[in-house]
Amino acid sequence: MQQSLPAAFDVWPTYSKPFEQAFRQKFLLLSRWLARNRDKLAWNLAHGLVAASGQVHFVDEPLGHVMADGLVELNLFGRGAYEYVATIRDIVLSDIPEAVALLALDLAELYNLGVRQRVSGNKAFQRAVLQLAASLRKDASLSSAAQLEALAHAEAQRRKMHPYSDGIAAS
Repeated sequence: MQQSLPAAFDVWPTYSKPFEQAFRQKFLLLSRWLARNRDKLAWNLAHGLVAASGQVHFVDEPLGHVMADGLVELNLFGRGAYEYVATIRDIVLSDIPEAVALLALDLAELYNLGVRQRVSGNKAFQRAVLQLAASLRKDASLSSAAQLEALAHAEAQRRKMHPYSDGIAAS
């Protein structure tokens, strides 16, 4: 998996179309997910000495901790109030719903890759993440396995056409 991340940046434009389509489809799914769940999100902040802090709620239950000192850091709770399962930093306060949606997408993709731990103590959010994961599985081209396969195919094509392009002769 670690090798696939840098390889994704090496995909030539002629092979990028499947990735661009998957990216657009994922964000369309995410946009629909957020439209269904935006009104379930709420947050509060209390002033502190150095930074404001508070909690984000999903269906009136704690979902995570938020800290703002110019920019905002959002940590989603795991099973306990001091166990974090996901973090996003350097967002603005008005983007909290979108940040929660992006973290939900990450958690849904991890679930689909086989990480089966319970992602949140907030049962309603857990269900929403599992619904998002199911939506991602409905389209085979959005699966992580399909993305990795397309990446491997693009790399094989690149090596076939230009065996010396990475500075090492293909054997």
